[in-house]
Amino acid sequence: MKVIKKLKTASKPDGSTYAAPFHKLYVSDERGKAEAIVDVQKDEIVGTLRFDSETGMPQYDPIARKVYVNLQDQNIFAIIDPVTDKVVGRYPVGQMQGQSRNGAGPGASPRVSRV
Repeated sequence: MKVIKKLKTASKPDGSTYAAPFHKLYVSDERGKAEAIVDVQKDEIVGTLRFDSETGMPQYDPIARKVYVNLQDQNIFAIIDPVTDKVVGRYPVGQMQGQSRNGAGPGASPRVSRV
């Protein structure tokens, strides 16, 4: 295996998900508070979504045909439509009872906010 090309992102990429039907790779950039969108057929970044939060590991859902990305500082996940590469929804996820910013405390139970 060898590196054939490097693509510059906002700061430091730290997670990705592949949306196969769209030939796109969504790359989370936690420090850059961004999600880079790579067209894998062209081997180039075709867009960057910027957020007011650090971004966590994205996931592609092949049933919903959407990309979900964790907006860590806001306890929200954003939904990206791979057809348009636009954010089409934001949903709060709440926190666990007894959870500190660094993790869950003893006896914590999840609370999910419903929208």
